Amino acid sequence: MKKLYFSIFLLFVSTISYSQWVTLNSGTTDWLQSVFFTTHDTGFVVGGSNILRTTDGGTNWITQTSGISGSLYSVYFTDADTGYVLGDGILKTTDGGATWILQSTSFANIKSIFFTSPDTGYAVGAPSFLNTLAPIFKTTDGGTNWVQQTNGSSIYYYFNSVYFTSIDTGYIVGDGGTILKTCNGGANWIQQISGTNQQLNSVFFTDINTGYAVGLNGTILKTVNGGIDWEVQISGTSENLFSVLFADAVTGYAVGGISINSSIILKTTNGGTNWTSQTSGTFNSLKSVYFTDANTGYAVGISGTILKTTNGGTVWIDEKSREEQVKIYPNPATNKLTINNGQFIIEEIEIFDIVGKQMSYEVQSKSETIEIDLSSLNEGIYFINLYTINGLFKVLKFVKEK
Repeated sequence: MKKLYFSIFLLFVSTISYSQWVTLNSGTTDWLQSVFFTTHDTGFVVGGSNILRTTDGGTNWITQTSGISGSLYSVYFTDADTGYVLGDGILKTTDGGATWILQSTSFANIKSIFFTSPDTGYAVGAPSFLNTLAPIFKTTDGGTNWVQQTNGSSIYYYFNSVYFTSIDTGYIVGDGGTILKTCNGGANWIQQISGTNQQLNSVFFTDINTGYAVGLNGTILKTVNGGIDWEVQISGTSENLFSVLFADAVTGYAVGGISINSSIILKTTNGGTNWTSQTSGTFNSLKSVYFTDANTGYAVGISGTILKTTNGGTVWIDEKSREEQVKIYPNPATNKLTINNGQFIIEEIEIFDIVGKQMSYEVQSKSETIEIDLSSLNEGIYFINLYTINGLFKVLKFVKEK
């Protein structure tokens, strides 16, 4: 166990020494629903009635007022300048998100949007009234007009995600294990056999044949023949999964959580054959995940949670709350160091010097305030590994003086 922790620590020393991790703050407690980046540094998050925008890779987030009183669920850009936000209404930007124009307030509960060209896009969501079919909308003029399509099913609840692999071929997933497919640009939608009755929340394809869908109770489905057949994969979790995305053909992520007190991040490096649970660093359920390259990714969720990784998910940092909730003092310290761990229960503590040599290993009482005796340590820079029951939680740095 100590050898495993030591290996993880060396990774943290590298990331801290080279400032690859930045503690951010979303500036909101809204339930964040969707994240999308147009460049490596410029990205958008929506949730509640607000739009968050960053132009520096998440170091700072600027809150923009949407002008919509209802909730926002989805953000999507067709290029660096043109983007859409949907929920209880539709907004469009043509200047990279600097300003947003309200296009329509006739929409309600639109959960997902996807464009196949600058002008042609699709949006899906929940019906506005009981006993009406879940809606599919299509635009062919860049969102000026949206026409409702015939969904080809008897689904009266929710469509949660839409994804197209070409101009004509697209997929929708939703309640009751529903998967719909079109091969003619949405003129007709055919219901497919998914092999599950679990609610499906997100769909993503890596090529025209290979796709994934995730949903409640750890459900992960995969197709390798363009949706003709869907195979249930072993996720290793019973947590609800809300979003799936692949950074390349074989490396993918799924995020979610059962409630406001749990979260899950799964990663596969072999096209979904195996999924491994990662330490998220938060207890807040996650709703959306997005990667700008093979290593840099973001996940967002409830209570204003924004997570970021710069090493392919080996470590995730809670951008909003960790620095605020876990504190050490005094720093620099002499003979005693106090850790205030807020709401998190610290199970184990390790201390390492600057070259990674383990100086002490302690199992502390599960109290909110922990005191550590530093009298045996020499002057210098040290790092503390904090572990919760779920594994490595946070690394803190302090200076020991005489």
